[in-house]
Amino acid sequence: MTLRSPTKRLRVAGCATLVVATIVGAAGLVLGQQAPSPHAAAGIAIAPIVVQKGSPAPNPRLAHPGERIGVVPIDQLKGDESFDEFRGYLEDAIKRRDAQAIYRVVARDFATLSMDEDIHRLSPFEQFKQTAHLEDTNPNPDIDYWRTMDQAVRIGTTRMGYARLGTVYCGPALTTTLDDPDEPGDIAFVIDNNVPMRQKPDPLATQIASLSWEVIQTPNWTPPDTNRGYVRVVRRGGKSGWIERRFLRLSYEPAVCFRRDPRGDWGIAAIDTNED
Repeated sequence: MTLRSPTKRLRVAGCATLVVATIVGAAGLVLGQQAPSPHAAAGIAIAPIVVQKGSPAPNPRLAHPGERIGVVPIDQLKGDESFDEFRGYLEDAIKRRDAQAIYRVVARDFATLSMDEDIHRLSPFEQFKQTAHLEDTNPNPDIDYWRTMDQAVRIGTTRMGYARLGTVYCGPALTTTLDDPDEPGDIAFVIDNNVPMRQKPDPLATQIASLSWEVIQTPNWTPPDTNRGYVRVVRRGGKSGWIERRFLRLSYEPAVCFRRDPRGDWGIAAIDTNED
């Protein structure tokens, strides 16, 4: 069919604020034009981030215990007519869980950005199938590529540069002011508005809070398939409860990347598995 039209941190010189990208594994967040990088040989190109001087952003180590730390979605393809058409195609395929429809828009030079050497011995298409497992009858509840694609389409993408792939748009893309998401604490992100937090893992349980686009923790992680699709979370300040897994983005989850080919057709160009 033809359609036409990671967690890393970067310290900014001269600024005490740490800007943190919370998607796309080893690639980091790009908020501007691509620039040459010493990382390019490894398949990574990180452009500089410009942060306006002013009051420093909240630091979780210094912030008041109850202070909320927000999460901001990024969609650098918002308003792009050609991608909007492609987005609609993906939304429909994801809603129907139509693996064949997804396969039709996998790029011929698709790449799995993974540390697994065995996966790179496969053809590009087989790399996608073996990584995404879209036809599995018992999918992994933690790493679900249907959910990853849905989040990327719904939340948005950010521009990335890879030595092998060139410019791609990866998501779901988020940014926040975390000091260091790699430190212990099971960091996760609420990725919707007014998400109910309940006393128990039950849709009929009492709602004790409403969460919107914020940083939380997931201590004592238990796969959500054992708790009716719910995960226990703790807000800043210590209040705990349960929210549905589909409203969470874990700091180590993979990302999916899109690219437009020379003919103008959008496709799935890569999956970043977010492996250390």
